[in-house]
Amino acid sequence: MRGRPRKKLRKIRPSSRIKRTRQHVSRGSYAQRDNTQGNNTQGNNTKGRKRKKACGQPRHRVSLEPTSSTSEETNLLLVEEEASLMEVPPMVALPPEQSYEAGYKRGYYEGGEAKAGQQIPPYYILPGVPLEDLIEAGIRYYAGALLPLLPASHVHTVLMRAMNEHIPVSLVRLGDGELLTLAHGTVISTEEAIERGPFLTYAGVDLPDEEVRDQLAASMQKATMMGIPESRHANFQGLLFPVLHYYGLDVRKLTVTSSTVNYTLNDQGLWLSLLRGRNIVVIGNKAAELSTVLSSYGLQVMGRVDAVHGARDIDRVLQEIQSIPGQLDIALVAAGIAAVILCPRITEELGITAVDFGHLANKLESGEMILK
Repeated sequence: MRGRPRKKLRKIRPSSRIKRTRQHVSRGSYAQRDNTQGNNTQGNNTKGRKRKKACGQPRHRVSLEPTSSTSEETNLLLVEEEASLMEVPPMVALPPEQSYEAGYKRGYYEGGEAKAGQQIPPYYILPGVPLEDLIEAGIRYYAGALLPLLPASHVHTVLMRAMNEHIPVSLVRLGDGELLTLAHGTVISTEEAIERGPFLTYAGVDLPDEEVRDQLAASMQKATMMGIPESRHANFQGLLFPVLHYYGLDVRKLTVTSSTVNYTLNDQGLWLSLLRGRNIVVIGNKAAELSTVLSSYGLQVMGRVDAVHGARDIDRVLQEIQSIPGQLDIALVAAGIAAVILCPRITEELGITAVDFGHLANKLESGEMILK
């Protein structure tokens, strides 16, 4: 005696059926979809077909075609059933940590292996070659195009010589705040710059601000040395080279170091030797605290400007520096984006070597780092 006949599942092509079903759900109910295309679906499903029987029982088929009365809940069940037939798991909400991990893995793949795979011809594979080896081979190929940055030891030598010989120099550093300000309305829209830089107000700029942008562009050309980011992130080198190109600057013709050289000078124990015996002026919102730290190391702080109210406060700051008595050797400026404009002007107008000291002031003041 034969058992009950097995249910025969209709084969579903992934490129058409499942894609179409998902589109139906995302746009509303199946009934809404049918109403927009007419009632041809039901006619096409039965036209020219006859129900076959086996052993006296009707042969069942799993139909995934909805009727006009199908509810949205039923639609979702149909999609889940169809997904299981295709061995595609239905979409489920993940906990935040798992969602982050999944997004990270996907981004890591799409930004690495997937891009490498796009360079391999169709119907070819590259067995046994990890992504790291491909990147290494590519860097070796472009070795002749690598641009050396001044190391911290060289920057230290330049600053020492400038003070010894009374030929002042300026050192500025470009970070994401400066680059977003330079890029807004030039290489990206103002709206995009604001979206990518929610911290800009804290850094001293409210976009749009064409005047500050133009002052920053002028400072890039005036500065003796310029720190640029080593990171290839979209907000760093992703903006740096388009910005330089827009303003007609060739990075190979500039004197460039790393934008984190202020920290490297400290890591290598070069700040103390640079500042000993010098008359120092400290500028920025942490000027009072930084002055106390420097004095605790026996360094001579001749004066300070305690606050810089954004990039539009530069003229007042210059006047206050000029009013400090005595010969000043070096200005340490921790004033956000304004520092990039201030340092070349301090050097050019007041004859003082000026360094964009940055958040190193905060780390020294808080005790997170010690001056070396």
